[in-house]
Amino acid sequence: MTTTATELTMFEGVSDSITRAMDKATPAQLAAPSPCVGWCARDVLNHMIGGADLFAASARREHQPFPDWSDMPDWVGNDPAASYSRAAAGVLAAFSGPGVLEGTVPMPWGDTPAPFALNLIMADHATHAWDLTRATGLTIEIQADAADAALATSQASVSPRVPGRRPLRSRAAGPRRRVHTRPTGRIQRAFALTTRAPPARDR
Repeated sequence: MTTTATELTMFEGVSDSITRAMDKATPAQLAAPSPCVGWCARDVLNHMIGGADLFAASARREHQPFPDWSDMPDWVGNDPAASYSRAAAGVLAAFSGPGVLEGTVPMPWGDTPAPFALNLIMADHATHAWDLTRATGLTIEIQADAADAALATSQASVSPRVPGRRPLRSRAAGPRRRVHTRPTGRIQRAFALTTRAPPARDR
């Protein structure tokens, strides 16, 4: 999959949708259980913020260790929407740097083509948006092009056939998710690859 400024635009669209939803989220909604086993919606959002910070740091060529998602700092703070928006803006700024998308970035699992890394964090947030939707009842719109990219990236991330890269289903990916239905559409298949249970109405 070729990545250009279009993928930066897709990440921006996904993150803007999440920010708008989180701006409406109440403490009770964020405390609700999510499809991520053992995590409430706030935990999912916290993971997304930490993940965004990790990818942004890697795009700045700052070497990062594997995160311990079972023992996260509180990145959400007192303003969930602002905290998430800040982290998402960091991703956009880092990957927009001169020459970044033309090279590799030092991810915890090894050097990774920067375009793929950008698609990976976009796919992660697009699929976690569903976790937040299921937990909070809020609407988060994921556009068709982002859904397509999320599926393609999720498929690539678990494939052993990508030259020079191990499958990424590992401790870097976060918690396990519950799967109850057979996936059909694009977002549903991306959810299934990350062991989520997609609702029938999703693409």
